[in-house]
Amino acid sequence: MDIQAILPQINNAVNLSSNGIKCGDEFEKLLQQVSEETDIAEMKKFLDEKFNVNTVVVDYSCEKTDTEAEMYDTAMLEKYDMHGGRNVIISKKTLLRMKKDGAFRQKVYKSIEDIPWTSKLTGGEVKGNGVFIHEDGTGGYYLEFDWGMMMKKQNQRKVRCCTLTVRV
Repeated sequence: MDIQAILPQINNAVNLSSNGIKCGDEFEKLLQQVSEETDIAEMKKFLDEKFNVNTVVVDYSCEKTDTEAEMYDTAMLEKYDMHGGRNVIISKKTLLRMKKDGAFRQKVYKSIEDIPWTSKLTGGEVKGNGVFIHEDGTGGYYLEFDWGMMMKKQNQRKVRCCTLTVRV
């Protein structure tokens, strides 16, 4: 094979832009992204095992627990259609911060530990529950329950309830 014959084809096929991007910078960014994805997967697995929860990693969460967050969290419930108990919905950014910041990690742990999972207060059967971890470490809790036979006769749909916690 004649190397000299194929070199012009390679040079034409690889047109690197001259806008100042260095290959080393792009490679470093790629390594950083792979490292972040690995850290996210490790933190997800850790939470799943430590708290016996189902961790759902999302791209975005609200900055703090407030009325706006409650509306956003309710919309996310519909989007992900989560069933069962002990769901933890948390952003990638929050997981990465947990890995680096011990005090913040403890705040998130407290939010997870406080997930309501009893039906004693509702008088119905709990169908699903969990917490939305916001980027300040606070949690917005939800509880999906079935009121039972008496309420089913009056209203056939499931009821979802979001409650917000007081900051710690």
